Amino acid sequence: MVVTKGRKPPLVNNHSKERKNLIMTIQYANINSSAIRSAMYDGEDLTVVFRNGNAYQYFEVSPIVFNNLQFTESAGQFYNDNIRGCYNSIRVDLVNILDIVRDVDFHSFQSSFLTHAEYDRESEIATITIRDRVYQYRIHPDCWAAFISAESAGAFFNNFISGVAERV
Repeated sequence: MVVTKGRKPPLVNNHSKERKNLIMTIQYANINSSAIRSAMYDGEDLTVVFRNGNAYQYFEVSPIVFNNLQFTESAGQFYNDNIRGCYNSIRVDLVNILDIVRDVDFHSFQSSFLTHAEYDRESEIATITIRDRVYQYRIHPDCWAAFISAESAGAFFNNFISGVAERV
């Protein structure tokens, strides 16, 4: 780990109970960019993962910045103009990032129907937010993978999750 302008260390080596509580607040987004692979946001800190394998954590970032990074026309340009050099940051090890999020998967949707969903692999429970209402279903990991990669997640939810999966 290399500190570039950091004020605190990355979120690693936490006890599993503390990490579990932390994980539930992380939002994850795949970024459609030639330079940026994905981003994670915990309500305060933003971690940007680049396609070249580097990852940086930026501290005290506004939720608007995370939202704009997800939906801007050019994520690389937005990053250069609005994130890089604008926040205290540290370079982080991808192994540590994957350790933080390995138990729970998150997915955001660009849909008026589905807002976001998260999946706890240990319990096989999917928590799905639909129009500000939260639902939980017990689903198989393969079903989760198909759901988040479906061309129409809303249709997949209606056809394969809400009518078939066990609601918890």
